[in-house]
Amino acid sequence: MKAVPDNSVAVVAVGGEPTASLKRMCVRHRWLCLVADEAIEVLRTVRRNRVVVVIVKVSPAQERCAELLRLLSAEASESTVIAVAACHEDDVERSVRAAGTHWYIPTADEPALIERMVAAILAEREQLPSGRATARHVRRIARVSSSSPPLLKHGRRA
Repeated sequence: MKAVPDNSVAVVAVGGEPTASLKRMCVRHRWLCLVADEAIEVLRTVRRNRVVVVIVKVSPAQERCAELLRLLSAEASESTVIAVAACHEDDVERSVRAAGTHWYIPTADEPALIERMVAAILAEREQLPSGRATARHVRRIARVSSSSPPLLKHGRRA
C-alpha cells in the first residue's frame, strides 16, 4: 500500500531543488514536495491541496523565490509561509521580510526546528474555530522555538 502524502504541509523550491535536509523531511513526514519553474504553478497547487504550511527554500540569486513569497502572501492568506535559507545572507533576509513571509529560518540545516515549528502551527490551527492563526497564536509558536536561532515574524525578532 502506497503512503498517502500529508497535504497540510508543502516544501517548495522554485527554479532549483530543495536542500537534502528538506527532502528528507518530506520523505519522513510524507509532506508534499513541489519543484516548479514558475510561482503561479506553486500557488495553484497550494490552493488546490489547501496547504496549511508552505516551507519555501530561498536563495540569494533567485528573483523567482521573492516573487513566490509575495504571491503566497497576497493570494494564499490561509497558508502560513516559512522561508528557509540554505545559508544566511542579509540580502535574502531583507528580501524575505519585504515579501511578507510569516517566518524566516536562516539555515535549512535545522530540521528539528522546522519540524517543531510546523507541529506548533498545525496544532494551533486545529484549536482555532476558523482554522486560521492569529497574532497571539503566532507569538505562542515563537516561544516553542525560543532556544533556537532567531526567527523573524514580519521583520521583527520573535
